[in-house]
Amino acid sequence: MVAFLVLIERNILGLVQERKRPNVVRIYRVVQTVMDRRKLLLKQIVLADRAHLVFFIFSPIVCFVLSLFSWAFVPVPFLLVSSKYSILISLFISSILVYPVLWARWSSRSMYSLLRRVRAVAQIISYEVVIRIFIALIVLLFRYPS
Repeated sequence: MVAFLVLIERNILGLVQERKRPNVVRIYRVVQTVMDRRKLLLKQIVLADRAHLVFFIFSPIVCFVLSLFSWAFVPVPFLLVSSKYSILISLFISSILVYPVLWARWSSRSMYSLLRRVRAVAQIISYEVVIRIFIALIVLLFRYPS
């Protein structure tokens, strides 16, 4: 299924960018997907000499776990956890996700990483403000219909 979706994506990107699509290249389209998988599996993890290994390794894991955990509190009737505070809890968990991003960027101890960290955190916070306003409006509209 994934290989089929990759093939469709490459076809669409080839159309958009006006370059050779996988259906024009013929046999190479299958080989390219296999080689992409091989490259992904054999990719070497590069660590900086001065990097904090604990933060460098565990911050993506913390990000992933928090993201999965926040989905448990989405206020849908058929989910396991459902309460009147589930929206508030999911918003809280999503706001905590800024910290693992900070840790991941800080752990490499690079000046370029510092600039990317500041930009990423500012972007996350600006998106969070807008999303929280929209969610508050939706909650208020459903709570107090006119």
